[in-house]
Amino acid sequence: MQNKTVLFDKFGTAAELYVKEIPLPPINDNELLIKTAAAALNPIDAKIRNGSSFVCKNRKDPFPWTLGFDFAGTVESGSKNNEFKAGDKVTGIAGHPFNPCAYAQYIKTSDKLVCKVPENVSLKEAAALPTAGITALDILNTLKEIKDKGRVLVLGGSGGVGHLLVQLLKINGYSVTAGASAKNFDFLKRLGADNIFDYHEDYKNKFKEYFDAAIDFIGDDIGIGLYEVLKENGLLITVPSYSFDKVINACPCNKKVKSVLAAPSKEKLSDLLTLCAKGKLKVCVTEEFKLDTKGAQNAHLKIESTHTCGKIILLP
Repeated sequence: MQNKTVLFDKFGTAAELYVKEIPLPPINDNELLIKTAAAALNPIDAKIRNGSSFVCKNRKDPFPWTLGFDFAGTVESGSKNNEFKAGDKVTGIAGHPFNPCAYAQYIKTSDKLVCKVPENVSLKEAAALPTAGITALDILNTLKEIKDKGRVLVLGGSGGVGHLLVQLLKINGYSVTAGASAKNFDFLKRLGADNIFDYHEDYKNKFKEYFDAAIDFIGDDIGIGLYEVLKENGLLITVPSYSFDKVINACPCNKKVKSVLAAPSKEKLSDLLTLCAKGKLKVCVTEEFKLDTKGAQNAHLKIESTHTCGKIILLP
C-alpha cells in the first residue's frame, strides 16, 4: 500500500517539506493501522523540522524524516488485544516521543496513546486535542498542587494550548486574565476569560504584584518579566523548555516557579475527551490546510509566526 506522507530530507525552513507516496511498512500484532481524517500541528513540529528540538538529538533513523504527533481517524485494522476494531473512530499521539508520523494518509502506531472518539466530538476537534490538551491539563494540575484558587494570568491565551487552558482554569474555579492581541479578544471572551488585555501594552505595571499565578508560554525575558505581576509567594509556570533554566534561575526569593513538560497518557486524553463530549471543553480549529506540499509548508509558516489562534490541522 502506498501512503501519501509529508517528508523532509534535511533541517531547514518550511520549504524543506514535501509530500511523496511511500510504501506503508507492515503492521505488527500490537499496532493499529489508521486512515487519517486530520493531523494537528504543534510548535514542536516546526522545531523538529528546523533541527532545534530535543527530539532531533534522540531520533536515530536516517533522513527523510516524517512529522506530526497528533491525529484522528478510522481504524483500518486493529491490534490483537481487541480494544480497537476496524471502523472505530480514534484519536491519539503517534510516534511519541521520537518518531512523529501523523502527517500522512495512513498511520501505523501502537495503541498506548490512542482513545476512541465520542460520537458527539468531530474528528477534526479530536485530532487537535491530544498534545495541546494534555499540556494544558498538566499545567492545571501543577498549578492546583500549589494554588488551588485565585487569579491567574495566561499570556498567550488564544493559542493552541492557551485556549484550552483558559477553559480548564474556569472549569476549576480560577479567575482568568488572558493576554492576547486585540484581534483575538472576542475569541477569548467566548471561552470565558474574566479579563482580557493586549499584551503589547505595559501590562507589567498595570498588574504589578496582582496575580496568584502566571502561565508563561513564551519564555526567555518575557517569561522572566512575569515575576513582576505576581504577589508574594505567587507561582510562575513556564512551558518553553528551551528557556527553563534561564527563567527558573531568575526567580526572586519571595516567589515560586515550576516548569511543565507535558507527559502524555491515555488516561489524560480520555478525561479531556469526556469534557469535550459533555460540552464543557471546546477545541477550536481555526485553520485547515491540505495534506500536500503547499499545504504543509503554509501550515508550518503559520505555526512559526507565533500569531496562531486556536489549532491548525492538515486534511488528507
